[in-house]
Amino acid sequence: MKIALVDLATDRRNLIYKDWAGGYGTAFSVGSSLRARFLEAAKKTGIRLPLPLFGYLAAIFRQRGFNVRFYNKTLPNAADLVILHSSIVDVYNELDLADQLRRRLNAKIGFIGPFSATMPNLYLAHAHFVVNGEPEQFAYTVDRLDDLEGVVRSDPIEDLDSLPFPDWSIFPLHEYSYYPNIRARPFLPILSSRGCPYNCNYCAYKVAYTWRARSVENTVDEIERDVKMFGTKGLLFRDPLFTYEKERPRMIAEEILKRGISVKWACETHLGHLDEELLNLLYRSGLRSINVGIEVVNPKTLAGTGREPLVPQHRTRIIKYCDKLGIRVTAFYLFGLPNASVEDIEATARFARKLNTHVASFNILTPYPGTKFYEKVKDRVFETDWTKFNSYTPVFRIDGITPQQLLKLKEKAFVRFYFRPAYILKFLKRMLLWR
Repeated sequence: MKIALVDLATDRRNLIYKDWAGGYGTAFSVGSSLRARFLEAAKKTGIRLPLPLFGYLAAIFRQRGFNVRFYNKTLPNAADLVILHSSIVDVYNELDLADQLRRRLNAKIGFIGPFSATMPNLYLAHAHFVVNGEPEQFAYTVDRLDDLEGVVRSDPIEDLDSLPFPDWSIFPLHEYSYYPNIRARPFLPILSSRGCPYNCNYCAYKVAYTWRARSVENTVDEIERDVKMFGTKGLLFRDPLFTYEKERPRMIAEEILKRGISVKWACETHLGHLDEELLNLLYRSGLRSINVGIEVVNPKTLAGTGREPLVPQHRTRIIKYCDKLGIRVTAFYLFGLPNASVEDIEATARFARKLNTHVASFNILTPYPGTKFYEKVKDRVFETDWTKFNSYTPVFRIDGITPQQLLKLKEKAFVRFYFRPAYILKFLKRMLLWR
């Protein structure tokens, strides 16, 4: 069987990453001013990563003896099965691509990803099937192409250690980067766990994944394989909460050091699950960048979301300690919460400038279909263009702030954060002196 994994570039491809936001994807957008467009242009030269699920599918299909190829610049000329990764932010290009492939090939066309699973009828008008669930079980069991019609259920693999390591050999490794957080290349993603144990009602990760983790040995085996086979020098742990159980990351770091693996790595986590002792160990094993959700400065605005508020003193202390060690921090802030006022948003933007992290992202709360938050506010959703559900655009009404005000507050926060001498000097110091 010839299988094509397709993720064709679009005109905004460098600003879109379909694996962000729990697989719904994000599309970076600052604003319309000259400075805003400069920031968007700078973003295009930065982060580009392969889709982890495509890596797993490639490994399973090749393990089963199938001929698998990845396409990101051209369309396949021949295939029996074509799989595309759905996203909310690029949905219309994806549907158009599916139409092109159906006209071009005598093949079954299908989608994976949480948005197509949540909105199957939207995709089934253009494709033969949609995979509902994590797609690995589907990859293990698909045999008869005639069976691939409508919604195809794929149950999660409970024992993640039983999965083969993602096969990156068919992907353009030279294209992947995690700049400016980590300059080391080749750079790849890795998953040591799936899902998130928290219960934030707006979190897209809760839609498609239940939390479970791989063993320490299996995780470090993959790291070692990536370094030896692909020459990998940098990795991003795509776990939504890498340090949830502090013992696991501690053991992973110790095993990396024990085996003498040289790799720079990044992770995503919650500041409440970090302390100085753990950071010291993680740094020695190669940690050079973390992504953390600060969200808001006023914890009252998180009321009713299920988000665990941070102790302010701990938040500031840990970020300062990361700066002391030489760990670059990307901080995410959240505008547009139903309980937030203009004053709350401006206070959060000021706090971001005070923390002065390596990267700051000012997101607008997006109600993703399938989340509890979407069900809560769907009567307030005014936007009908799914691509606007991109983490940077208002799509539902909130009291006291218009969508236009929210967009201006977001753009102002970005511009005022990045165009400051205090930030520029600190950024240059981190880029020049930190290794």
